[in-house]
This record gives sequence, C-alpha cells and structure tokens, in this order.
Amino acid sequence: MSILSSDNVLAVANAMLGVLGKSGADILAYVNSESAKFAQSIETIVSLTKSGSISADEAKLQLDLQRNASQTVLTSVEGITAIMAARAINAGLSAIAGIVNTAIGFNILPTA
Repeated sequence: MSILSSDNVLAVANAMLGVLGKSGADILAYVNSESAKFAQSIETIVSLTKSGSISADEAKLQLDLQRNASQTVLTSVEGITAIMAARAINAGLSAIAGIVNTAIGFNILPTA
C-alpha cells in the first residue's frame, strides 16, 4: 500500500523548487528525480519499520542517508550551494511530514 500519492511527490518537488528559486529543464529534472527517490525511500522505510525489520533509530538513519545523497545531487547543479540544497530538501520533506509521520507512527520528519 502506497502512502504517498503522485500529488504528494509533486508537492515535494514544488516546495524544493520554491526554495531553490531556479528554473530550467536541468533543475526540474534533478528535483523531480530526487523527489521520486525520496518517495520510494520513505515507502521502504515505513514498510521496514512497520514490519519490525528496522528500529525507529535505523529508520532515521536511512532517511538521513537519502537526504545526504539528494543534497549531493542538487549541489552538482551550478549555482546551488549545500545550504540551498539542504533548505530545499527540508522544505520538500515538510510538505509531506504529516502524512509520513502518521504512517510510520512517530515523528521521523520535523513538522512546522
């Protein structure tokens, strides 16, 4: 069962783009790709946590790994700094925090 819809993934992408303040096909491709990767990672993390395969601490570490990987990808785009990338990722995750935290049963993502 999927917890994130395509609309949720789009909300992540839009929030990230809003923070980055950039446009163009390249940045759109990167942001869409990273949003989709986050959605897939979150689905897996929630599933593994619910099944008892990983603990809450392990779930948080897995999410941090994806966050770091996405930050690295975004900073490869000319003009995007590590701080901008981190803010964009945080904004994107904030857009789905309520859904994800409810699905996993604890606050893995900070809420505003």
